[in-house]
Amino acid sequence: MVAGGSGTITIIGCTIWPVSMAFSESIDSGIDWNRLDAETKLSNWTLTEDVFKNYSLQKYFDTNDDSRKKSSNLKQDKGGSKLSSIPPKIPEPQFPYPKISDLSIEDQKYFLDIYKEYISGKEIVSENLNQLQSLMWKLSTEQEEFLRFLQQHSLSAKDDYNFIYLEVKKEIQDLFQTLRCEVKKNLAPFYTLFQTIGLSSAAVFPNDPILSHRQTIKLAVGQCLLSLPDLKTKPKSLLASNEVEISLSCQIDQDLIACDLARDNSVHFVLTAEALQTLIDNHPPDYEKDWELPITVTVTDRLIESNKSATKCSKTIMIGDPLPPKSLQPREVNGIIYRSKVCSILKESQDSQSVPPDIFKSKTTVEKRNELDEAMLVDNDLVISEDRDCAIIPNSVHDKKERYSDSGACDINVCDNVDQKVSQFSYSLWTFGHLSLLIRTSDCGLLYQANKTGKGSLHPVNVFVKPEYQSAYGYEQITTSEASRWWVNTYINPDSLCACARINPITAELLKLDILNQLDILALSSFDPAKPMKTIHGILTRLEKLLRSERYILSHSSKDMHICVYEVMDCENGEKTKKASYDLHLAHSNGLLVEYDRCVPWVPIDPNIFLDWHIAYHRIPLTFPPVPKNELKKLQDGNANMGKRTKKGKKGKNKKAVVAKGNKARMEDKPTSDKQTNNEKDMGIAQRLRSRGRPITYDDIDFDF
Repeated sequence: MVAGGSGTITIIGCTIWPVSMAFSESIDSGIDWNRLDAETKLSNWTLTEDVFKNYSLQKYFDTNDDSRKKSSNLKQDKGGSKLSSIPPKIPEPQFPYPKISDLSIEDQKYFLDIYKEYISGKEIVSENLNQLQSLMWKLSTEQEEFLRFLQQHSLSAKDDYNFIYLEVKKEIQDLFQTLRCEVKKNLAPFYTLFQTIGLSSAAVFPNDPILSHRQTIKLAVGQCLLSLPDLKTKPKSLLASNEVEISLSCQIDQDLIACDLARDNSVHFVLTAEALQTLIDNHPPDYEKDWELPITVTVTDRLIESNKSATKCSKTIMIGDPLPPKSLQPREVNGIIYRSKVCSILKESQDSQSVPPDIFKSKTTVEKRNELDEAMLVDNDLVISEDRDCAIIPNSVHDKKERYSDSGACDINVCDNVDQKVSQFSYSLWTFGHLSLLIRTSDCGLLYQANKTGKGSLHPVNVFVKPEYQSAYGYEQITTSEASRWWVNTYINPDSLCACARINPITAELLKLDILNQLDILALSSFDPAKPMKTIHGILTRLEKLLRSERYILSHSSKDMHICVYEVMDCENGEKTKKASYDLHLAHSNGLLVEYDRCVPWVPIDPNIFLDWHIAYHRIPLTFPPVPKNELKKLQDGNANMGKRTKKGKKGKNKKAVVAKGNKARMEDKPTSDKQTNNEKDMGIAQRLRSRGRPITYDDIDFDF
């Protein structure tokens, strides 16, 4: 598949390279792209130039041999001797490979050398285009077959997908005990169905309302400075970090700062970042997410400026953080706990240049950021250590869990003992068509990054965890659900970044940490925000018309194409509670961990991300083990001869069919026992299994050529 515009070519199922227009035209003249597009279904996105530089192989190919030698000579130990460069070990596959690659070792190396020639400025020879086309056909077919191989065997790895460390399981139990107590403490028990709102949206048009930023009116203070861990030599252990500390934030209707800002700016809606992430992460056609959002509607009388004696009613709808889910699956558990562990690692001090501590004295957050930017040395490799004295940490789960009794009594509020005069959140004003919004956001801390001009700046960073269950084969693609949450979080927090932490839940290790902006997220996924944002606008418009001054629960059940609005009932009236259609406290009385049974959350491998051993051995991701070209030809010739013998055998059987016809008619009257039939079937299976031979693994391949 080839995407036009800006001279960018997408090679099906392989790495994607931006090319010049001349190169694109020369390829177009030699390759039947229409036929290629019709018969291949991999890789439906194109990398931008910036994303390409960050995620391609370019940094691994050095065209200057002298600089490469100089770099290798720098690797010396304290005694002055060179350190031996040990190539990465090829991981053992979780399941035996069913075949060898249709591309030889030389073919794969040639394919990657095309790219090496391009980045070195060499022109591609036109005689090689036919060979390139042939390799692309083979590669696209093989990568589809490789993905089917992984998907078929994913059910055999059910134990891996269900794996949770006992430490992680204990932490999630403590967390959910606290969250369930907060639900019982702050929300009424009984609700009745008030209204339903459809989720399907119409087509997207250019004049549809867009969520537009107006002003950031209050920034968080006391944010910690983050530093990136070194993952070049080995993964970072997550179990070795300190006990996880998950901060619980006030619900939006208990946030005094949010209430004051909403009243002063006459907004229609006040939302948290988590509420927006929940609303946008509900995708057709399955709408598979379960969630509940608490809503508080307040109506205040305001003086009209033109006539100070007259008043006007102003309605504000406050949508808070989602309630804890009623059931959790292992992938979600690992994501919640390891997110806090990764954030804790980013806050750990490293050997780096520190920020002068007097910058934080008597300065606003904006001034702090500006002076921090000026205080940094302009260095692309600069890492900032954390200044823990400036951190403001709200009540955590571990500070509070011992204060709850085993009987489930909840007499502590999350907002207790939190100094709300000092904000741990940022607040910004937005317009969404005719609606005005106040959005509350938070982040893990600030990260210093140098831009293209060499100047650096501080960016708010939020951490999102992506569990990797197939790390022996590659890194998994970013799903639509992940992309939607990451994108909206960076969109509503201007100038922020997303830290995508790829972790191995089996070994509890941080494998890879990608720092992405909102454009990167869209480029690396198939997510299109236009339609879900239009759906959100429709939901908010309906709520603005329907709701009156009361408390509600906005609820969605998996597979439903609508959301339900439940209105609180008067608990003092015993007759009304009998008619309640929903008991919130009962629904959240127990948290349930549901393991995967019939299916697992398998995600395809991303063919555009190369592992270290792919680079070291010139291997293309999502391909089976290759062999040298001469061995591959022998194997292909042997398979062709076997096919001819099979056809001859079939012809011989056809000649004997006439003779056997009379015998078959006589045998039809003879009863055949079930045991005899089963033996004949088993014999056929055994013969087929013997003819196939042993599956090929990487141990059978000699990579030196």
